[in-house]
Amino acid sequence: MKHLTIDDREGNVNVLKVRFPFKWEAVLSSETEEYFFPQSVTGYMKRLYRGPYVYRWNIYRNSPSDLKLLYVGQAKQLCPHRIQSYLTPGPSQETNQRIHEKLRAYLEQGLRIRLEILRFVELTIGDFALTPEDMLDKHTRLFIEGLLIVYLRRKGYALLNL
Repeated sequence: MKHLTIDDREGNVNVLKVRFPFKWEAVLSSETEEYFFPQSVTGYMKRLYRGPYVYRWNIYRNSPSDLKLLYVGQAKQLCPHRIQSYLTPGPSQETNQRIHEKLRAYLEQGLRIRLEILRFVELTIGDFALTPEDMLDKHTRLFIEGLLIVYLRRKGYALLNL
């Protein structure tokens, strides 16, 4: 790790320590079945995943743990609106169209595409914390989405995010 020396004549050096335990959880289409692209959105999903989330499409061959490709995103309302925009993207939704086409191509290659949501209790940054309730704020979702994209890239995962 590189150390940075900051010469601040005022003595105002800030340090932010981050602690972020998290996990990815499969989105369920029913009480016992996982959701896979391009399945239709179910009533169960509409009830359970209506709120704001950071999510990822996990594209793999045999098992979700053999991660091949990922796409990380965020949504004010994951279900039904955000998922539906991947299933049937509108003409002005360029990113949704691009991801839709890529997901279809991966299906043709025999890969599976599972939707997963981020689960965490608290993201601590310095002396304050963000919780799942803070995901109602778009800037919080974008911050966490960006943090995870950078983290996953640094860990060597292939991401479809541009």
